[in-house]
Amino acid sequence: MEGGDPLRRRTRRECPRRRRAAARHSTCRGDRRNRFQHRSAWSVVRRFVEQGGGIVLAGSAAGARVVSPLAAGSVGPRARRNVAANDTIGLGTTGYFPVASVRDDAVALERRASGVAVAARRIGAGRVLQVGYDDSWRWRMAGGPGSEAAHRDWWSRVVSSVAYAPVTANTQSRTFDAPVASLFGKLGPPRPAPVSSRGTVDPRLMLALILLLLLVEWTSRRLRGLR
Repeated sequence: MEGGDPLRRRTRRECPRRRRAAARHSTCRGDRRNRFQHRSAWSVVRRFVEQGGGIVLAGSAAGARVVSPLAAGSVGPRARRNVAANDTIGLGTTGYFPVASVRDDAVALERRASGVAVAARRIGAGRVLQVGYDDSWRWRMAGGPGSEAAHRDWWSRVVSSVAYAPVTANTQSRTFDAPVASLFGKLGPPRPAPVSSRGTVDPRLMLALILLLLLVEWTSRRLRGLR
């Protein structure tokens, strides 16, 4: 016969049911929070691109839920190639994620035998570039001579193609496109400045004055010597 407080025994029997209900509530609450965070992140990224920002989606990153609606297409299965240990690695030598189902408003920029490797899409004032290559670092590390510079130049072009470039208004009026020609038309051709005789000294007079001062100095010393 089980002893103890009946209220305590009933509480112990109800505890598992309460824990299961609390777990279901926590799971639902977590799902709602994740969906809210996903929508919030998606709206921030979308607004960033529409206002002129740029995004580069490399490899399988275009399949992420936050950015997949912005991608130029879906992410296809990775195309793999057999590469020997002593092979020289280039861009795409080891494979890539092809851009499958390119959107109608997207443009395929680079095609390979197994599909589209690079595609771009404009959204609002911004641009999204989807690059299927996910291991370009191998090209830099195991490429041929000049691979480091080529890798750096390639990524510089990729990033600059989507970088934000603000449009600056030209505040200079068109009437000042050629200020020199405008002044020339108003004032006429340049003329040499007139030579004015006012305030100038004849060099011969200056020489005579210097000789006179020397003569006075010599005479003064002679007179002091006679005394």
